Amino acid sequence: MSTTITLPAERKGASKIIFFLKDYIQSHFNAKLYGLTALLLIAGIWVNYAYDFEDGVIDAYRGQEIRILWYFLFQGLPYYAVCAFVYFCTDKKDFVKKKGFWLATIFAFAVLGFNRAFHYHFQLLEIGSLPWAVKVFWVKNVRNLSKPLVVVLPLLAFYWWQDREKVGHFYGFRRDGVDWKPYLIMLVIMVPLVVGASFSESFLQEYPTYKRARGPEFSAFYGISESLAFIIHEIDYAWSFITVEVFFRGFLIFAVARYLGDEVVLPMVATYCFLHFGKPLGETISSIFGGYILGIVALRTNNIWGGVMVHMGIAVLMDVCAFGQMQVLAQVS
Repeated sequence: MSTTITLPAERKGASKIIFFLKDYIQSHFNAKLYGLTALLLIAGIWVNYAYDFEDGVIDAYRGQEIRILWYFLFQGLPYYAVCAFVYFCTDKKDFVKKKGFWLATIFAFAVLGFNRAFHYHFQLLEIGSLPWAVKVFWVKNVRNLSKPLVVVLPLLAFYWWQDREKVGHFYGFRRDGVDWKPYLIMLVIMVPLVVGASFSESFLQEYPTYKRARGPEFSAFYGISESLAFIIHEIDYAWSFITVEVFFRGFLIFAVARYLGDEVVLPMVATYCFLHFGKPLGETISSIFGGYILGIVALRTNNIWGGVMVHMGIAVLMDVCAFGQMQVLAQVS
């Protein structure tokens, strides 16, 4: 089970997160385990960005159910590789004999594979006579709205079936025990980093997601301002990050912690990094550190709402910065 630490009364704000990180690293840092995990992630990142594996191989099966298996393997292999490192580098040995461990993790990657390969919303493109670009906007936003149904509902079913009495909360979905201040500080720290990144070409190729969702065409077709269309898209886009946190910092932490204990963080970080393949390289690398920090905080507080706020905030911030750059470039041209 996860460990909730009682903080000294003077620990407030950012010092709380720093305390959690220092305590966790002092208690669980293992040079061999961390070194092997780092080598795995470096190798995975190099292969993907050198050979465009996800976009060039997996996406070749877009619209086919076999893609579910591809994503099951793609996301599951780094997770189980780090679990193997945990087995050989620590005293955590019993988890490989526990049916519950295999049931929870195989279920998790089946759900994630189905979610990442989900393509049924594309059938909406064949309905009606709207311009193609406008349909794309609707379809992409319907996809964001569908994620809680595709991911959260199966996890909720698993919770009632296996974990309701063992975990005691829906994988960190708790209203109590949240101190918002340290997460706000984390967001403030990210502002100059994201603003700086927004000037890079690779960043603007990926963001704003509003542009890739054909927001400008949607705005023009309905005769509304781009700012309003952007806000509509961002509300929907931000909503999807609840799903990400429930899965990675929720299920992969709390449903597995009773088998891996506090070592549950690194396997989650590995598969979370692979989730970002196809994003700009800097974003993929930063996901390792972000996933690590949020995983430890979730584990120590039994709560994921701070992570939800940070993840939503950074995602929207990236889109806002890129949207601002897009508007400036449009005026210049």
